[in-house]
Amino acid sequence: MQVHTVFALCLIALALVAGAYAADPKRPLVSETFYADVDVTTTVPGGVTAKGKGYWTADQYKGWNSEYVTFPKEWSFLISHHVWRYDLHHAYEVAGNNTCVSLPLEGQMPMLWSWLLLAQYDGEKKIDGHTYHTWGFKLGYSEVGVAVTSDHPDVPVYFFTRTAVANFTAKFSNWSTKSPDSRWFSVPKQCHNQESVTVVPETQANAPGCVSRATMISRATVWVNNRVPYNQGGRYQGYREDCSGYVSMAWETSQPGYVTSTLPQIAHPISKGELQPGDVLLCAAEHVVLFGGWTDGAQTHYTAFEETRPGEGTVKRVTPYPYWYNTGCFKPYRYNGVC
Repeated sequence: MQVHTVFALCLIALALVAGAYAADPKRPLVSETFYADVDVTTTVPGGVTAKGKGYWTADQYKGWNSEYVTFPKEWSFLISHHVWRYDLHHAYEVAGNNTCVSLPLEGQMPMLWSWLLLAQYDGEKKIDGHTYHTWGFKLGYSEVGVAVTSDHPDVPVYFFTRTAVANFTAKFSNWSTKSPDSRWFSVPKQCHNQESVTVVPETQANAPGCVSRATMISRATVWVNNRVPYNQGGRYQGYREDCSGYVSMAWETSQPGYVTSTLPQIAHPISKGELQPGDVLLCAAEHVVLFGGWTDGAQTHYTAFEETRPGEGTVKRVTPYPYWYNTGCFKPYRYNGVC
C-alpha cells in the first residue's frame, strides 16, 4: 500500500513538473522609457525591401517619442524621422528629402507597449540562428509582435508589424531603460524654419462634395451588415474592398477610392476633442478606421468601423483610442466634404 502511495505521489509530482514546463513563459513587461539602436527592414507587396539603421527612444512620462532611421538614397522618400512632443502638442515628421510636416497632438502620450497585455504566446522561434520566445497580438488588418530571450523577457530583441500593405521589422541593440537624453527629442532642425514647414491646415479647398455624417455611418453600416470581405483586388458597390476603399465609400468619393497615403488630400487633421461620427483615425502608412462615436465619458474607447484583414472583413467594434497599437501613428482627420 505504501509503495502504491509513493508511486502515485511521484506521478503527481511529475505531472506538476510537466505542467510547469508546458506553461507559457513570463509575459514581457517592456519599459515605456527606453533607448535602443535599431536595424529596420520594411517589405512592401511584390517583395521589394528597404533596409535602414537608426534609433528609437521614448519617455512616456514626459510625453516624448523619437524614431530616426536612415535609408539608402533610392528610398529617400520614406519618412526617416518622427518626433512626438506631447508637451508641445505637436508631432514632427521629416522625410529623406528634408521636408518637414507638423501635425497637432492632444492629451497624454499613449503607452507604446500596452498591447502586450493582450498578446498571446506564439511559441519558440528561430531567428537568425537564435531561439526566442515570441508574443503576438492580432486584430483586424494587422499583427504586431515581439521576440525576447528567456533570460531577459522584458527586453525586446525584435519588434514587428504585419499588415496587408507592408511588413516591418526592427532589431534592437544596446537596449537601455535609463531616462534618455533630452537631445534625442529636439524638434528636428528642418522644422525650425517655419517657411520650410508644411503645417497641415485646418481646412482645404477642392472638397469633392457634401456628405452628411448620418449618411457616412449609414453607408458604413451596409458593409458591416453584408459582411463585405477584405480583398484589395475586389470591388463592392464600385469601391475597393480594403480599409481606405471602405472609408472612401462612406465618404462617397470617386471610385474605386483613395488609399491611406492619399486620404490627406481630401481630409484635414483635427483634435481628439473635435472627433464626431464620420471622422477617421488615420495612420497614412498603414491603416484607417471610421470613427462612430465615443463609448465612454472619459473618451478612452470609441466605436470603430473598419475593413480589416482577409478572413474577417468589415467589422464594427469598440476600440481603444487611438488604436490597438502604433498609437503615435493614428491621428484624427475630417473629410473636407462633410456637411
